[in-house]
Amino acid sequence: MTFAGEQLVQQDQATFFTTVVQVLSFLFHSPLFSVIKFFAAIYVAVLIVDIVLLVILNGAQKSYRKGKRGTNLPTYAEAKRKWRRIMARLKKNEQNYFKAAILEADQMVEKVLADAGYKQPTMREKIERLKAQHVDSADILHKAHEMSVRVIQDPELELTKRQAEETLLLYEQFLDDMEIFG
Repeated sequence: MTFAGEQLVQQDQATFFTTVVQVLSFLFHSPLFSVIKFFAAIYVAVLIVDIVLLVILNGAQKSYRKGKRGTNLPTYAEAKRKWRRIMARLKKNEQNYFKAAILEADQMVEKVLADAGYKQPTMREKIERLKAQHVDSADILHKAHEMSVRVIQDPELELTKRQAEETLLLYEQFLDDMEIFG
């Protein structure tokens, strides 16, 4: 190709690219493209909201916790918050609140054990499995659970604040041994 031919080709390429840029600039600033951008922004916002809702509804935090720690045990903050609510019942200074605190502590421990993989149907069976695995605090839990059973079986049981505190202390020791509180 001659030198003049090369210059002509370069001019054609430059003209072509300039024309393409002008057309794209026109389209980008056109009202039609503004409408498309508006609807695209709404679509993206709806997608983000949908993703957030799916994460919340599917319990992603628990799934993440199970994947990270291999179990769905409560976080330190969740366990402490629940434990504070249980202990707050003792401030009422009434037997029914003492009994409720013991029963809630028993339920909390039972859920922790279930989340840790102890799938036996009753708390007694879970405790027996703990003993079979030589878990040091299984006897502590057994003693605390016996008080819970007494509360359930005997509605007339006279329960002092001190007995409730001692029972809750046993549950707390067990949860500490299971490293639920940190």
